[in-house]
Amino acid sequence: MVISKNTYKYCGVKFNRGTGLGNRLFPWARCVVYAKHKNIPMLWPKWTHLRKASFLKGGINYETSLGKILLYNNFKPSEDYIKNIHKQKIKLTHGSKINWFNGDGNFFSDLHDFHQLIKNELFQITHPNVLTEFDQFTVPPIVLNIRRGKDFSDAINETDYINKGAIRTPLSWFIKSLSQLREISNKDVPALIISDGNKIDLKEILALSNVSLAKTKTALADLHLLKNAKVILGSGGSSFTAWGSFLSKATTLTIPGQSLQWFNISNNLSNHYVGTYDPLHPDFELLKLMNEKL
Repeated sequence: MVISKNTYKYCGVKFNRGTGLGNRLFPWARCVVYAKHKNIPMLWPKWTHLRKASFLKGGINYETSLGKILLYNNFKPSEDYIKNIHKQKIKLTHGSKINWFNGDGNFFSDLHDFHQLIKNELFQITHPNVLTEFDQFTVPPIVLNIRRGKDFSDAINETDYINKGAIRTPLSWFIKSLSQLREISNKDVPALIISDGNKIDLKEILALSNVSLAKTKTALADLHLLKNAKVILGSGGSSFTAWGSFLSKATTLTIPGQSLQWFNISNNLSNHYVGTYDPLHPDFELLKLMNEKL
């Protein structure tokens, strides 16, 4: 990551409207790196927001939408951040001295060297209630991030996964992929689902043995669960799954045509594999390598 030589006194984040947690973490992480290396204060971001598309199009669990979609009570500033009235005064009087970060940038390409710094900082600003949520779980080896919000469309044909973005990964892919991984392992490996969907929508995969749904109320609790996984079966195109993979360095698989390596998650695929898996054409060598982690 190139650190600017400009003489800014502060740095801050401007989130793009309508973006979820995954996309918001990119400018936040770049700002954190800049603040630490320049030894300057960082303005506390406004994490909570309104995402109309998620509510209007449905597919989500509305009971947990406050914390999972709107990000209410996910974060709490540490003492290192400038917040409240002090923040507003700085914006009014020192606007030209603030280095603002926004957008996805180069995704994870600029963040690989700062993995532990970002991981530590994310923990420091996690709301205590989220940590209480997370502490209730023993994270199993396999975590599935199943995105069900209909602001992602369903594929009409197989080429949509290659030619289009924002396509929902079908439940059938998760079911078949998990079943084949367990088959090659010759054991009923426990699996945990994190999702914005509800039990009714996920009932087919929850019917499998030794599969449970994390009853979390916040997106950040889900991310902390993901970062403790050994194997992630993720939703294609999901920046949230991508962040879970980056933080955990878990072997991460998605549906063909929707590799999360598009986000440049890993700079060493031999140690941190990020790729796709096709249950219709099983790659048994890949499954055997994954089995070593379970």
